[in-house]
Amino acid sequence: MKEVKSGTPKWLLIATGLVGLVAAMFMAAAKYYEIHKARAEAAKAQAELLHGGETKVSKESDQPKDGRLRFKNWEYKIILADVSWHEARATALQMSGDLASLDSDEKVTFLRPHIGLAELWVGGNKARDRQWRWVNGSLINPNSWQPGRPQGNGDFTVIWGSGLIGDGKERLPGCKGYIAEWSRK
Repeated sequence: MKEVKSGTPKWLLIATGLVGLVAAMFMAAAKYYEIHKARAEAAKAQAELLHGGETKVSKESDQPKDGRLRFKNWEYKIILADVSWHEARATALQMSGDLASLDSDEKVTFLRPHIGLAELWVGGNKARDRQWRWVNGSLINPNSWQPGRPQGNGDFTVIWGSGLIGDGKERLPGCKGYIAEWSRK
């Protein structure tokens, strides 16, 4: 090891190195804080979008840890993503589920508090026979529609916090994600 001949005492060089190390540690801690602060703000924004700022509490023991919501023989997950109806369905199918078929008032009543202010894709579409059907094949109840809907604006369904559905094109600017559904049978 070569000795540095600079006239600077060795202890001062070591102290300078330690100060630099401590500064680097503080910078790393600040970055860590910024990342966690951004995550917390993103979670708060998601809660605002889904629940109008309220945090919905469900019985933890009744709900899986992966964010799915259990109801009778079904599990649901609200997934926030800027996707088209077909992209949402393809992703749900890849997860061994499908888009939610809201073919009962009970399902809608269960999901409504979790939807909040969001507009989300669900599994209704205009079938080849030009009738509105859920992806499970059942007909959409005419009472499920938002008043004045369907308007003929598209072949796919979205749901609002009211629990009513509307029709739309393949991609909607206001749609914030989708509801995936799995059978627990």
